[in-house]
Amino acid sequence: MNKNQKKTFLRLNSKFCIPNSTLKGFSLIEVLVVISIFTMLLGIGLFFSFDFYRGYQISTERDIAVGILEKARSRAMSNIFESSHGVHVEQGQYVIFRGNIYVVGAGTNEVIPGNATISKNPMPYDIVFAELTGLPDIAGNLTLSDGVNIKIITINNEGRIDW
Repeated sequence: MNKNQKKTFLRLNSKFCIPNSTLKGFSLIEVLVVISIFTMLLGIGLFFSFDFYRGYQISTERDIAVGILEKARSRAMSNIFESSHGVHVEQGQYVIFRGNIYVVGAGTNEVIPGNATISKNPMPYDIVFAELTGLPDIAGNLTLSDGVNIKIITINNEGRIDW
């Protein structure tokens, strides 16, 4: 190797060789501290997101139940099919039915799926709204619970549905 080739070789290698005095980076302790902080933030975020999701589920189920009760009452007040209408509540579904008594499997039943993980009390629960007036046969509460959150739907003796 001649002198010019050595200089070229040194110049090429000098691009890849960094003297010790210019090395910069993070120590192992710094990296571990940052990772632990991110892990704690992620854990707190997951905790709050699961709680938010659970609250969202029960609120959605309450909205579905109220909508179904209002639909049955509205049908009874409108005298659709010249009949009273009711709602049968059971685990995982709601059924809007015609008449004064719920008949399992009747062709006129309208089955609406609900959330099976939300418990409903009392179970089963039937409420019938009188035709034209919309007055319920019974007044009471329908309680929805996911084990942590509780939502109560109240039906008064005039047919008003509160939640």
